[in-house]
Amino acid sequence: MSTTPDDLSLLLLSAGDRIRGNPEAAVTLIQYGCYACPASAILHAMVPDLQRQFPMQLCIVFRHFPVPDPTGQALHAAEAAEAAGVQGQFWQMHDYLFSHQDALGDGDLATYAIALQLNVEQFLREIRQDIYVDRVKSDIASGLQLGVAQAPGVFINGQRYTAALEFDAMRTAIEQALQDRSPSF
Repeated sequence: MSTTPDDLSLLLLSAGDRIRGNPEAAVTLIQYGCYACPASAILHAMVPDLQRQFPMQLCIVFRHFPVPDPTGQALHAAEAAEAAGVQGQFWQMHDYLFSHQDALGDGDLATYAIALQLNVEQFLREIRQDIYVDRVKSDIASGLQLGVAQAPGVFINGQRYTAALEFDAMRTAIEQALQDRSPSF
């Protein structure tokens, strides 16, 4: 699937994006991920090492792409991250969800909210009322428009990353993106 000029705008940072690192960095890695997806967890585990390797040159963006499941746990986990984000703890909940992939039920999410010292009543009310479903669905729609069929969908400086989810391969792709941005003399 080729990317159209309209699709390219989806690869620009927007006000609603969840960003780790320098938003002005030379390289932006956008991950369409799912808290219930083992491959998304592999990438999540690499992010801190990549950020240490490229501290000022790498911006990480996470967008939701929950896998459809009959229990709705993946969608609720994405909503939980957004509900925590409103209380200033998106990344803390994000990390918690990936480290507890095997326990994403509603009771588990409440336990994580307590552990993060969130306003649990507000957190549960917002999830129960599906306050963040449209936000999550917007991420899904942009991913689908870019050709993402399953999590994780990864883009590095607007280019679809399809190599292995291994640290060395990711590092090489980021180094290449940095080199591509460097002026040649």
